[in-house]
Amino acid sequence: MPVVDPATDWVVSITSAGHLLAFPLKELPELDRGKGNKLIQIPPLRLKSGEEKVIAIACVRQGGDLTLYSGKQKLVLAWRDLQAYEGARASRGNVLPRGYTRVDRVESN
Repeated sequence: MPVVDPATDWVVSITSAGHLLAFPLKELPELDRGKGNKLIQIPPLRLKSGEEKVIAIACVRQGGDLTLYSGKQKLVLAWRDLQAYEGARASRGNVLPRGYTRVDRVESN
């Protein structure tokens, strides 16, 4: 996913349980090769059973919007709407509205 400005762009992470977390890209540390970063919190019980996983990651420019596709429906989260899902990196995030918890794909504009 393209990054326009690392100082102002945001990372959006969505889980299969319908949780969305948005945080500034500058909070994501650059690690050595082969190491990974934790983007969003998934409870340990769900992680072990394989029920919940990260299904989408996107980079949104400041002032941009995010489009979520769930079946035949689409939801456009404008920049101000995305602020409701803001949190610290590796936190749980907030639940998406009913009908959009099963995200098929995302696009950032």
